[in-house]
Amino acid sequence: MPITGTVSNAAGSVGTFAGTVTMTGFSVVNGVLMALGTLTGTITNTATGAATTVASNFSAPVTAQQASCQILN
Repeated sequence: MPITGTVSNAAGSVGTFAGTVTMTGFSVVNGVLMALGTLTGTITNTATGAATTVASNFSAPVTAQQASCQILN
């Protein structure tokens, strides 16, 4: 799944991120359903153009969303 955004560091430098998220599975941790995956992409410093490649595993809680359908209502 493609993902983009802006990033900043403690020194105040600003950049952009462009990459992908790949889901690899799910796990229950302390009773909480967690999505597992890998984030890969490139961070580009907007001032200098310097690019850094990143790759990292992640986990995030899965939350329920209220669905609605205007056709069925």
